[in-house]
Amino acid sequence: YSYRDRVWFDLSEDQQDGGENGIAGVTVNLLNAARQVIATVTTDANGYFDFSGLQGSTLYYVEVSDTASVLSNFFGTTPEAVAGELQLANLTANVDFTAEPNFGYNAYGAVGDTVFNDLNGNGLQDPGEAGLAGVTVRLITDADGDGIIDAGDNQIRTLVTDANGHYVFAGIPNGSYIVSITSPPAGYTFTGTDSDGTAGGQQLQATVVGGGADLTADFGYRVATSPRTVSGTLFNDANNNGTLDDVGRFANVTVELRNSAGTMVIATTTTNASGNYSFTGLPPVDDYRVRITDNNGILSGYQTTYEVSEGPLASSYDGFELVNLSGGDASNINFGYYRPPSTPLAVSLSSFHAELGGRGTRFRWTTDNEVGNLGFYLLGEVNDEWVDFSDDLIPSSVIDSSSRQQYSYESDRRDASRFILIDVDVSGKARYHGPFAIGQSDVSDPPSQMTVDWTRVRAEHTTKLAARQADAFSRGTPPAVRLLIEGKGLYRLSYESLAAQGFNYSGVRVSTMGLFDRNGPVPMAVVPEGSTFGPGMAIEFVAEPSGDLYNKRNYYTLRTDKSGATALVDDQLPGGSPQTTYQETTRIENDSRYSYGAPNGDPWYDTWVQAISGPATLTRNIPVEDLVPGAGSASLSLNLWGVTYWPAAPDHRVVASLNGVELVNETFDGHVSWQHQVAIS
Repeated sequence: YSYRDRVWFDLSEDQQDGGENGIAGVTVNLLNAARQVIATVTTDANGYFDFSGLQGSTLYYVEVSDTASVLSNFFGTTPEAVAGELQLANLTANVDFTAEPNFGYNAYGAVGDTVFNDLNGNGLQDPGEAGLAGVTVRLITDADGDGIIDAGDNQIRTLVTDANGHYVFAGIPNGSYIVSITSPPAGYTFTGTDSDGTAGGQQLQATVVGGGADLTADFGYRVATSPRTVSGTLFNDANNNGTLDDVGRFANVTVELRNSAGTMVIATTTTNASGNYSFTGLPPVDDYRVRITDNNGILSGYQTTYEVSEGPLASSYDGFELVNLSGGDASNINFGYYRPPSTPLAVSLSSFHAELGGRGTRFRWTTDNEVGNLGFYLLGEVNDEWVDFSDDLIPSSVIDSSSRQQYSYESDRRDASRFILIDVDVSGKARYHGPFAIGQSDVSDPPSQMTVDWTRVRAEHTTKLAARQADAFSRGTPPAVRLLIEGKGLYRLSYESLAAQGFNYSGVRVSTMGLFDRNGPVPMAVVPEGSTFGPGMAIEFVAEPSGDLYNKRNYYTLRTDKSGATALVDDQLPGGSPQTTYQETTRIENDSRYSYGAPNGDPWYDTWVQAISGPATLTRNIPVEDLVPGAGSASLSLNLWGVTYWPAAPDHRVVASLNGVELVNETFDGHVSWQHQVAIS
């Protein structure tokens, strides 16, 4: 379950949130029944906060910790704010207190309140008139209370308006004050009445009486001439062509307008039912940045197919658009999104848990399956920005797996309460999981891990095999014999060894006995010679490797089949000097792992080497027996897979050395099977 609430400025002290401002930057803890902190969050620009992943039939405490001392000059106006905590017990559904929040506060002497874009110029902040963020506001003492900055009137505080244009000077003594903005927003004109016509900027009077608050110091500004507008549409590109056709639109998507550098939020809005958004009353003096924030998660699962700068169906998009208003309004600043068909996830995440511990934050997560997964990144939300919590890519245990994998990681940072886990596949594509609150567990209900009863399966196979053999014997035909041979050489199969395994070839005519491998009949000799096979006799043949680069084993079948009765031929060549040396191949190949994405059709491989921020090394010993130096040529062959195929090329560099001597230094690109042979002197 989830819990959502608000910390707000209860100016009227009536314990009711009647459109009053929220208080940002207040830390709130979630405690378990033993009063141990299991999660921490910070109120957003409007004072809202939430916890997710709460369990039913469990006792929790919500505690206002305020580690940044935002509330040091405030007092509680609601019972929960006075007590500093709220108790939650036996949840049966999600809880949302934002309509009637629990944590109300007023200030011990305060002056505020808003700097806003006064679109109609009436000096009042009307609905739809956004606050102006990033404006510096000064608080100055006013000894004679005339609203004019005189000699002896001193500046005592400065603040910068928040994302909604709010500011509050709290904890100040009774008296008269002047609120001053000496550097008003560029391109705007003040719509109020300046209390000091000679001082630079704009000034308003304020008075604190009886420890109360004066929140009437509102500064309205409007664009004096030729106000500009930025507008556009967010469309559902269902046909994935990157064009705004007669298709659906996205409502309730949050959009930000920032300065040209992207460092300051100027205004925020939400798309309407037609997918349209607009920012009005803007001065034509600067560039602006339109950024899609999607705080409501409307675009989850969609991928971008259109932005103005990149155009339709580009290889990548940056999620914002830079606009210039010097020549007029900026319209049709559109964004298109397409939702691809559902496909199996490359990584199926079954659990994720983060907790504070030791010197930082500890993470644990499990996956149920992984396909082409290189590894993971961890991000934490710090001051509304997602920052790295992993020093580098956290390698996957295996690239491909259909069984559960467990991971753990400890970061030396502890300044976030929400986290995102990112998996990166072999093509460089990233998939996001989360966000997850600290203390949250159980991402999903993982599929049950079914255990195969192999003993029972083998027993069933053995029973069927015995039945087939019995049937063959009853028909007077000996069953076929399956032989598994590793390596090459001369092999001997005696009558007695066959009988010991239950194969009765007594009296079988030698002319009907045939030996086969996967390529067809194999020459063999029956010794001693005779017309029928029986005790004291044996079959001799020369076994060869299968010819498969990835398998040393070869399978042979002995059965009664005249077509395979091929005899070995005696060597009739005259004697001579025997060959004293021969060339032999030593193959190091371990079929240890399986990959769904093999580039050459053979899914088995030995191991994988992952070079993330530097080289990675793999060492193999090559056994060579009875080496005769100088008797012939030698070579080294390598067969590797490239796993990644990221945009930058080349993806891979291979350096191979033998006995300390570098033999190979090559690069190749993409998800391919790479083979290389080099002579050894």
